[in-house]
Amino acid sequence: MDIPRLPLGEVIAEFIDWLTLSGADFFDTFADAISVSITAFTGGLLWAHPLAMVAVFGLVAHGIQRRWGLTLFCVLSFLLILNLGYWQETMETLAMVLFATLVCVIVGVPV
Repeated sequence: MDIPRLPLGEVIAEFIDWLTLSGADFFDTFADAISVSITAFTGGLLWAHPLAMVAVFGLVAHGIQRRWGLTLFCVLSFLLILNLGYWQETMETLAMVLFATLVCVIVGVPV
């Protein structure tokens, strides 16, 4: 007994093609808004001197956990990142993570 196959892959592919074509303006606008927001977050993180940001991150870590060991680890880790020359890339990644977290909190918290 042969069970007929559902053309699920073809239907989904057609739907994705239709969505890409008909929603191109919406998706472009949405992508631009996200890009501008992440660029603003990144600019904010890169605006201050890196050593000042290391101090801020250390204070935030201490404020959250109230443990000097974690604070020292956080500060030393960011100093290592700075020393290795990955400060800008790290701030860009941190900006993306913070923005994604903010969006998730906004979407996930009921009003």
